[in-house]
Amino acid sequence: MERQEAKGQRRGTAKGRWEGAVSNLPFAVLGVCLLAVAFWLRIPVQADHLPNNIGGVYKVTPQGKVKLITSELEDPTGLAFTSNEELYVTEPSSGSIYQISPDGEVVAFVSDLINPTGIAFNQEDELFVAASGITQELEIQIDGIFRVGEDQNVELIATGLAAPYMLAFDPAGNLYTSNFGNNIISIFRMKGKELSPLPFTVMNPTGIAFDRQGNLFVASFGSNLIIKVTSDKKASVFAKDLQTPTGLAFDPEGNLLVASLKGNEILKITPEGTLLPFVKGIIRPKGIALDKTGNLYITGLKAVGQEL
Repeated sequence: MERQEAKGQRRGTAKGRWEGAVSNLPFAVLGVCLLAVAFWLRIPVQADHLPNNIGGVYKVTPQGKVKLITSELEDPTGLAFTSNEELYVTEPSSGSIYQISPDGEVVAFVSDLINPTGIAFNQEDELFVAASGITQELEIQIDGIFRVGEDQNVELIATGLAAPYMLAFDPAGNLYTSNFGNNIISIFRMKGKELSPLPFTVMNPTGIAFDRQGNLFVASFGSNLIIKVTSDKKASVFAKDLQTPTGLAFDPEGNLLVASLKGNEILKITPEGTLLPFVKGIIRPKGIALDKTGNLYITGLKAVGQEL
C-alpha cells in the first residue's frame, strides 16, 4: 500500500527547528567519528541496505502466528503505541516517522529528522524520538531527543548524547535513552529538564524496557547480554549468550521479549531467567512493541518473495 502525505501543519524553518543546538559544537567531532565507526560496523543505528530485502513491520499474536503488516518502509526501526493503540514507526533512512493503520496503510507524520531511531509516548501521548546525525542546514552534529507535537512541530529537548538509540519512560515519567556511542544510559527528568547518566556503563546499549516493578532492562549489543537495573540503580546480568540483542518489551505475563538482530528471531525470557524461542525467521529484527491485547509488533527486513 502506498504511503500517504503528511497531514497537518508543516514544521518551521530549519534554523528555528535547531535553535539551541549550536551550543553543542564540541560534540560535533565526536559525533562524526561515532557515525563513521557505526557505518563500518553496520550497527543497528544505521539503515539496512541488504540485497534482496526490504523493510517490514510484522504482527505476532500471543499464539505465535506471524503476519506481515506492511513492507512499504525501507528500514523501519523504533515503534511505539499511543494510548489509543495508534502505531508509529521510525524510518532512519528518510528521516521520517510514520503512522501505520491495522490494515497496513502507511501515513507520514513528520519528516526531515536526522536518523530517527527510538520512539516513545508519555502518559499524555506526547511523542518523543531519538535522532542523531549532521544537519544539512547548520552542518553540525546533533545527538538528541526531540518532542513532536500533533501539528508536526518538532522541539529539541535534550542534546549531548552519543548515537542515542532507544527510549523508554519509567513509572515516574522520566525518559531513559540508550547511547550506543558512549555506552551510557541517560535519564532525562521531564520536570527539571535535567539530563544525567546512570552510574555504570553498558557496552553498546540498544533496547531498554521497564517491568511492572519498575526495574530497568537494557540490551547490550556489544556483549550479548541483558542487564537488569533495580530502582536503587544496582545492575546485574539477567541473561547472557544472546546474538546482538536490540529491541526489548514485556508481555502481559511479565516475560521479556528480545529481538536478536544476528539470530533473526525473537526470544522470550521468563521472570526467572529461562530463555525460550518465540518467533523465528524475522530478518534483522530491531524494534518491538506490544499492543494492549498482547500482540507483538516487530520492525525488521522482509526477504523478497517471503510470504507470511
